[in-house]
Amino acid sequence: MFTDPQQSRVRGPIRIVSDVHWRHPVGIVRHPEQLAPLFDGAGTVIFNGDTVEQRSGTGRDGVMEAAGRFEECCRSEGAEAVFVNGNHDPDVSGCGLLEFAGGRVVVTHGDVLFPEIGIWGSSMPKLKSQCEDFFRDGQAQVFESVDELIDTVRGVCSRLIRERNGNPQPGVVSFFLAQGWPPVRTLRIIKCWLDTPERGAQLAARQKTRPRFMVMGHTHYPGIWRRRGLIVINTGSFMPPLGRTLVELDNGALAVRRIVYRRKAFRLGKTLGKWAVPCAEVDSFT
Repeated sequence: MFTDPQQSRVRGPIRIVSDVHWRHPVGIVRHPEQLAPLFDGAGTVIFNGDTVEQRSGTGRDGVMEAAGRFEECCRSEGAEAVFVNGNHDPDVSGCGLLEFAGGRVVVTHGDVLFPEIGIWGSSMPKLKSQCEDFFRDGQAQVFESVDELIDTVRGVCSRLIRERNGNPQPGVVSFFLAQGWPPVRTLRIIKCWLDTPERGAQLAARQKTRPRFMVMGHTHYPGIWRRRGLIVINTGSFMPPLGRTLVELDNGALAVRRIVYRRKAFRLGKTLGKWAVPCAEVDSFT
């Protein structure tokens, strides 16, 4: 656990989105300013992983330049941006997990829930091999803490992206064809969606604070589930076809809002759920 420079900037209301995938050929966000209506009235915006495409061959400098566009967009609305790293942008920050409200609320991208990290992508065999390399190197036979798990996953993703930098990204048609072929990949996607809530509960059980809420993304499947006293919230993604939501922490409450596209921008829609949370201050960054 360590203090990240972003931590000093966190103030409410806090809004959380994930999986913007800016500059991905299938991403539906063409420029960060399209998100500005979502940030109006926020004190802090948390981008919960896979905000930008570090895979695009630009390296760390490119991912930080892209993140800067989102920071500028947030500041134009009077908010500060905080970035949690994901498997597509592991170097966007040193933060892989946030805790709020005395540990009652955990925010993490969600890649740490799966041993293969990118469980349905074409790079899954490579990711699995990279993970096994870490184990063989004696770095982590058994993860003693969530911090260790997060650090290892980030290292695997960074190493794979460095190896792939400069390789062209798939086009839109080839991307969607790849999701359905071979057929076992479709089954793997469905299994991932079904397993996510329980995997979230397993990770939460390893937290000393025993959180009541886990906010994540990664699987691109928005929803709200209850498992063993934990409410798991997946905010979906800004890629087709399943939709996206936003989580807001404000005035002692946590709310999930639908995100809609109207008048060439993304805006807040109806409230899908709301719960009391005694405190919404940030506790720690991992």
